[in-house]
Amino acid sequence: MLFFIRFFKRSKFIKKLTLSFGNPISCPSVTLNTKIVGLRPYKEDMKSNIDWETWLDFIKYKGSFIYLNKELTYHRIHIESETTRCISNSSRLEEDYKVFCKIWPKWFAKFIMFFYKFAVKSN
Repeated sequence: MLFFIRFFKRSKFIKKLTLSFGNPISCPSVTLNTKIVGLRPYKEDMKSNIDWETWLDFIKYKGSFIYLNKELTYHRIHIESETTRCISNSSRLEEDYKVFCKIWPKWFAKFIMFFYKFAVKSN
């Protein structure tokens, strides 16, 4: 990951590039500085992409995205999770498309979704 290189940790371009083809940041593995982002940094208009949309907003803040090359959390998947529900009713794909449209022109977002939809069959 590019965040090993000091310059890239603060680069708005690299942060956006990292988020531009999907959400590689697992929400439960994030620690936020509430003095900078506030007590309620997440927008609540999405169900499965609440974090991805928020990371895009965080690009505007001064500071770094930091990557630790250690296994600190495990991905717990269960049938009653919001992600599972959003995948089963296709709302996740709708939300993914909305976020891609915030990053890319609509024609390119549709192009990405053509391939992306094959990867979103499970958590």
